[in-house]
Amino acid sequence: MGRSMLNITYRDRKTNIWGREQRKITDVFEQVRRRT
Repeated sequence: MGRSMLNITYRDRKTNIWGREQRKITDVFEQVRRRT
């Protein structure tokens, strides 16, 4: 789910750590959207 949300393919060879960082950023944006 996470990789598809970020439009990341397995060929990109992104590390799980990188993906986790990106997911944290998107989670923050989602929290801000919910507050407004």
